Amino acid sequence: MASKWCKDLDLKSELDEALQIAKQDLGQRVGAPRPPGLSRYLAHPRTISGIAPAKKWTGGVRTDEDCVAIFVPRKLGAGGKGRWPGRREDEIPRSIKLESGREVVTDVIEARFHALSPHGAQGMAVPQGAVRRGFVSPAQPGCSISGATTDGRLTAGTLGAFLQDRGGAKYILSCNHVLALEDPNNLTGAIHQPGQADCPGNDPMAAGVLAVPLIGNQAATQAGAPAAAQGGPQAGAPAVGQAWNKVDAAIAEVRGRAVDPGFVQVDGYSPSKPQSPDPLSPEEGMKVFKVGRTTGYTEGVIHAAASTPTAVDEYAQGTLLFERQAIITVTEGFSRFADDGDSGSLVVSCVAPYRPVGMLIGASRYYAVASWFSVVLEELKREFNKELMLVI
Repeated sequence: MASKWCKDLDLKSELDEALQIAKQDLGQRVGAPRPPGLSRYLAHPRTISGIAPAKKWTGGVRTDEDCVAIFVPRKLGAGGKGRWPGRREDEIPRSIKLESGREVVTDVIEARFHALSPHGAQGMAVPQGAVRRGFVSPAQPGCSISGATTDGRLTAGTLGAFLQDRGGAKYILSCNHVLALEDPNNLTGAIHQPGQADCPGNDPMAAGVLAVPLIGNQAATQAGAPAAAQGGPQAGAPAVGQAWNKVDAAIAEVRGRAVDPGFVQVDGYSPSKPQSPDPLSPEEGMKVFKVGRTTGYTEGVIHAAASTPTAVDEYAQGTLLFERQAIITVTEGFSRFADDGDSGSLVVSCVAPYRPVGMLIGASRYYAVASWFSVVLEELKREFNKELMLVI
């Protein structure tokens, strides 16, 4: 889906063409022939984190120049400022030449996205006495939460928001990898607040997890992606438009616990809760904030509204591919937008009526990945036939 970053409809159409070429190329892996253009480096595994139409950033400042943003796990070259993620001969072109003959510049950005693992939250430094990591009553978005484990692991993620169905039942919203721990057999486990990494043995506040399944490489092949063939994609590599995840989301019904839709207290900040339940589609340049279990209140700017695909590492299944994800860059005054334990945080517009924009699923040092909130609701409805809306 094209975003509204471009006023020139002809250029917009051509950039869409360039992105489609790049997306087709992403299906290529080691052993596949390397067609011209962006596929020169996409032929190597794990050399791209995301690709999207965006505005070019120079020296930390957003310009008005349209570009194709290409996120790579690591930029090689002098001082790590090169334009190639692999071998020197795989340098990313400075522009993409379209069939019309016009060229669109590329902006190569270093960012390796990883799922904000609730397991990694055990070692994350959270200010002692921070309200969000303790018992919060009534429970509020931004506080510590975790799913049940059967192997003794202590985990913690973030309670993103409360949703309500037509019958009035309320649900916690967070990530699949927070509430269900990516385990399709762990859907009846209790949900704890605070998370077990912050306070082991506390009483559960919700149960009956409903998690949108996460599609890994094996499932992608079963879903119809082509198997390895001479000159074709590597086994398990999703085909274009097939077996890409749209969200990392799960809900659990609140049981016997009072809830408050306002964000949990954060020292020095008074974040406004959404005043409208209606989702707001991400747009490049939009200012947003989130409240998470680990990094608390942070602000950012949407760098790219619809990165397709987006590769996110450190899931139990390995690296998963997502489509139509918002990429957020942290703004000045904050060291990073998110870290381990912040998964599930609601991303909200900084402008009244503070509408919900997305839900955080992963991050790198300076960037974060969020699924569109509207798509989260759509996928929950499709998977579980539930009409859900944000509690405000």
